[in-house]
Amino acid sequence: MILSATRRSRLIAAALRLMPIIAALCALLAGGMVMLSTAPGHTSDVWAHTYRISGILNGDVIARPVSSRSELHPMVHGNVGGAVDRSWLDYSIREYDHHDPAVAWPDTITRSDARTVDLPYNNTAVYTPVAYLPQLAGFAAGRALGLPTAVTYRLAQTLMLAVYALMTGLAVAALPRWRIPATLLLTAVTAASNSAFAISADSLTQCTVTLLTAMLLRVATRPVRLRFVAGLGGVAMLLACCKFIYAPLILMVPLAVWTQSRMAMPRPSATDRKPTQPRDCARQSALHLEENPTWRRVRLLRQRRCRLAALAAVGTVAPLTLLAVWMRLNDWYTTMPVNVTYAHMTARKHALLTDPGLGMRVIGYVARAIVTARANLDRASDSRLIGMCLIVFAASLIMLALATTTRAITGRLAVFWWASFAAAAATIAAMYLALWLQYTPDWMDVADGMQHRYLYPLALMTLLGALDAIAASARRITRLPGAQRDDANMA
Repeated sequence: MILSATRRSRLIAAALRLMPIIAALCALLAGGMVMLSTAPGHTSDVWAHTYRISGILNGDVIARPVSSRSELHPMVHGNVGGAVDRSWLDYSIREYDHHDPAVAWPDTITRSDARTVDLPYNNTAVYTPVAYLPQLAGFAAGRALGLPTAVTYRLAQTLMLAVYALMTGLAVAALPRWRIPATLLLTAVTAASNSAFAISADSLTQCTVTLLTAMLLRVATRPVRLRFVAGLGGVAMLLACCKFIYAPLILMVPLAVWTQSRMAMPRPSATDRKPTQPRDCARQSALHLEENPTWRRVRLLRQRRCRLAALAAVGTVAPLTLLAVWMRLNDWYTTMPVNVTYAHMTARKHALLTDPGLGMRVIGYVARAIVTARANLDRASDSRLIGMCLIVFAASLIMLALATTTRAITGRLAVFWWASFAAAAATIAAMYLALWLQYTPDWMDVADGMQHRYLYPLALMTLLGALDAIAASARRITRLPGAQRDDANMA
């Protein structure tokens, strides 16, 4: 049966409306399959994150010095952590199969009580409790219900997967276009990694960056209500509480809101107050101006722009301020003291700000890591994925440059996408710089420690920018006189 054009358009419109639900279900299905096939302890830094979550529940929101050690943190001095339930230490030892070296050494524990032991987790101590909200809920529920640690472990993963799927659906719902390609990409990323359910700060970070990207595009390209812009600021605040390395993306909020302020105002709601009947000539003259549609539109537009400016200021300054305060509270230790001690890291910071020669060498270290797709521990599979992500990012940037050069993309949309790619590039540069400061030993001439999962949150922004550039270039080609004559001849 051949469907008419009207019926086809209705079916496509219905499918696009259902796409957020489809995206959430795909995330649940793909993430659930990966979760069931992943043995406990086989996600990145899982035991360090597990210790951190238990430490938060026991009151150690900010880490403190501990004397216990692990294979990942074998130093006698410089380890930080907190009080962890003894049951989680026993569970991590029981499940340990040399995948995650963060499992603590029991014979190094010097401080404990009947229920808790002090364990080290330098590499996860820097994350705020907000980054672990779904897992914290699972751990707290397991403790309150007296569940076995194995059941609590799976409960925390399941809650994280549910939050991930919900935020994926919200991200697709916020997109003004490209819902189907975005759903396919997000499903592929979910199936290719364990970030959808892992007991890790990466899980909430990845879906938060995805939601922020979709909301930024909508605010920059479609008229929205003020409450949507307020929600954008809330998501930026959530991102600031997850992983500080993605903070450059928060700087996109004021640009997107500025672009929104240049657009036509959404249609006023029916609840707008109407003026009452005046009693004198002066009030009648003022009312005449207020009832004039042009003057009323100008007044409402000015009010809206003032409110947008306030929301943009709060949605940018508040997250960055919160991030600065948290980083200040946690700047007295390093994430990997076995590689870079605190004194050494402090010396690197000072030299980086005062020695131009070191700055140039660090740029060389980062460039060498990017060109060679250097991966943590020099893993070949991880290196290939890092290289593929960087190549796709560069290809998307080239597409945007071509679309801008040919004036296929112009004006505020061009500014938005160039700023977006600049923020993404700054995020990648910040990753390498942080890895050099706190992870890379002195004897290495390349920034070490990069993992492909750090680049996955930027996948949606890269895809959307490339699709906008390709679509704009295609539209421009079809508008060229030669293309129009070819179409007429073919007809």
